[in-house]
Amino acid sequence: MVGLGMLALLGCLKREETIRIEPDGTAHLQMVFNGNPDDVRTGDAMLEDPGPWEVKDAIETDNDGDEDLTRTATLTVPPGEEFPTHFAGDDTELADLCLAMSTSLEIEERPDGTYYHFRRVYHRRDWARIDYFRRKFVEDSLKKLEEEDFAELNETGQWQIARDLLDLEGLKTLVLAEAAAKAVEPPLRQDDRLAIHQVIAGVFREVDTDRVVKILLLDDDQKDVEITSAVQEVRDELERKVNEVLFARDPAGTLGRVFMDQFERERRRYAISEDLADEHWAVVVELPGRILGHNSLAGDPDDGEVRWEFDGDALYDRDEVLLATSVVERD
Repeated sequence: MVGLGMLALLGCLKREETIRIEPDGTAHLQMVFNGNPDDVRTGDAMLEDPGPWEVKDAIETDNDGDEDLTRTATLTVPPGEEFPTHFAGDDTELADLCLAMSTSLEIEERPDGTYYHFRRVYHRRDWARIDYFRRKFVEDSLKKLEEEDFAELNETGQWQIARDLLDLEGLKTLVLAEAAAKAVEPPLRQDDRLAIHQVIAGVFREVDTDRVVKILLLDDDQKDVEITSAVQEVRDELERKVNEVLFARDPAGTLGRVFMDQFERERRRYAISEDLADEHWAVVVELPGRILGHNSLAGDPDDGEVRWEFDGDALYDRDEVLLATSVVERD
């Protein structure tokens, strides 16, 4: 049922990141998140729990009354200390779900000067399997919605789009459930995983498509309320039937709860990945001395600065690697 949110327009969120390296290796970091307040505060971790960062928020309202939130975070990393690996607090539930990155700075002394080797990796987000289902089953429906409002479609068209979205959500749930089954300790046995597979498929077959059509025809506020209610109903039914499947192994129901908790974590991980698609990155790295080389496609360096730009879907199933080297030449 989360897939119904695909009908909503996504806001574009911008990330501007500046990393300034001093000759001794001190790194000054600045992150600027800009967009709709809900986009900044939900989805991937955006320093709601600032930890060591200094964070300031500023909200502006345009002539139409729409709000725009700019969150600016700064941090100084002393020479030799590790860079942050994500923008969530280490003790929060998002720490191992949100976007992860690794950063290294190697300072190399050579006879002709001091070399600075910068490397930043934004780590991949699993995407291909579920995206295959989206392209296979709902791409035509989504294209139709770009051309025509849902309310203007005939009843057959509305029913088919609602059914396509339900089928996609069922397939997505199967993928996330398999990941959850492998992640619990001990991992579920294959026969249990297959039984859960059948449960999920059955639950989504039984969802009333006509009810989904009626929900999609509501205004936005009512739609959000009804979708939340419908999602909870599906989750409750899944949990009940999963517990039935696992009852023979665990009459107390603990295994079922552990599995559903892990499933919710996998669902949140996917939701974060989905939110990243409409985000735009601009990353500027300032290194001491003269830039010798870099892998940016955004143009030549300017006064010791290298700039990269990319969209969030660049992280789907591949790492995004930023490399730059500079030299401070000896007299």
